[in-house]
Amino acid sequence: MRLETAVPVGLEPRLLSHVSFSVFVVADEQDMLDILERCAGMPFVVEETTVRRVQCAVLTGTLAQWRDAVKNGSRRDVERNVRYCFNRIRGLFVSENVNVWTDCRERTALDETFYLE
Repeated sequence: MRLETAVPVGLEPRLLSHVSFSVFVVADEQDMLDILERCAGMPFVVEETTVRRVQCAVLTGTLAQWRDAVKNGSRRDVERNVRYCFNRIRGLFVSENVNVWTDCRERTALDETFYLE
């Protein structure tokens, strides 16, 4: 039985749950809570910085988890700073030719971010 999922040519669906990536994120406390909430199920480490109310985190997830997190964090109803963070994370993957969002349509938002449909 083969799992049929929209993935780029050359990237087998089984690799979505096999390959893991870590991302370093810096955000204020409130945005960090929203970011971590959208990365449900991913292990993370959060640390305070020397700047008041700013935190940094390392999040690690499979490609399937990142695919879901970026889709969830790049929705139209997501706060701008959080959506911007997930737009940048998506950009990191795409720049490395790992685009697992080919089944999503990118729409430009008025705040110079984009959301995925």
